[in-house]
Amino acid sequence: MRVSRKERSMETVMDGLSLSALACSVPALYLVAGLASMLLHRPEPAWQLARAASGAAMLIALAVAVLRGVAGSPPAALQIAGMAALLLIAFLGWVILRFAAPYLAGESCQQRFMSGVLITLAGAALVSVTDNLAVLALAWSATGLGLQ
Repeated sequence: MRVSRKERSMETVMDGLSLSALACSVPALYLVAGLASMLLHRPEPAWQLARAASGAAMLIALAVAVLRGVAGSPPAALQIAGMAALLLIAFLGWVILRFAAPYLAGESCQQRFMSGVLITLAGAALVSVTDNLAVLALAWSATGLGLQ
């Protein structure tokens, strides 16, 4: 069965949209985990949530990068740079959240630190995956607010 050029281009567009939605789930995951860590009353569940979110974000970013490479159509240079930045942000977030817990044990500001780091990671990840100038400006501002 032959596939027409129009059908092939629609499949490529749909694959690109689903990969973009998957890439946008990384900042959403960080944001939800950051907001949830503000609501938890004890630091232990908040640390578990933060570590789980950062691990899942790293796996999703790796899956998006691999799937974009397998997709067949050559991605634009901006997409390659964005995926590389997303992988780097996810890896650094995992490292920071993994090793910060023992150092902050017993400190009263643990949850504030976690929520700030997660919101900063959400903004940085959104900066790396967006192609909209208004969203870029909002994500940049969210990164700054998370660092406060």
